[in-house]
Amino acid sequence: MGKSNHLGRREFLQKSIGLSGLALGITTIGISLTGCEQDELPFNPSGIQTIRLSDYPQLSAVGGSATIKFKKFSFFVIVIRKANDEFLVVNSTCTHQGCTVDAPRSEFDNLLCPCHGSEFSREDASVVWFAEGGTPRPLKRYQNTFDTTSQTLQIDFSQTI
Repeated sequence: MGKSNHLGRREFLQKSIGLSGLALGITTIGISLTGCEQDELPFNPSGIQTIRLSDYPQLSAVGGSATIKFKKFSFFVIVIRKANDEFLVVNSTCTHQGCTVDAPRSEFDNLLCPCHGSEFSREDASVVWFAEGGTPRPLKRYQNTFDTTSQTLQIDFSQTI
């Protein structure tokens, strides 16, 4: 007898489950890529970026912080609300070996580099502590202005402090 073109029940189920898993994997990858794109803010060619505080509820209270990515940059910025109308905006790239610095976990914590333990002040990004082999250089800060009426923060990436 010749070979049948019909799948047996077991073979059919195995192939169906395999295809379902593949479809789920592709869907998950699509969702992940879309999610990444949505987390990145478009970049204004003038170098001045505006963020709405309503988009970052963690910045609604003094002491709050947020990590933000703009599409043009390979790095993240960390924004810390120091007072009702005062913010610190820093490049999250450590000045030692380029590791990504962690944002403060609470309103009392500083910024920490997970690679070599350097600690940077949440007030001005200066080095508070560094281990042997760490960095004595502060994080790069960006000029910013806050509009209390519109509740927007303008970050000027062409102006470092």
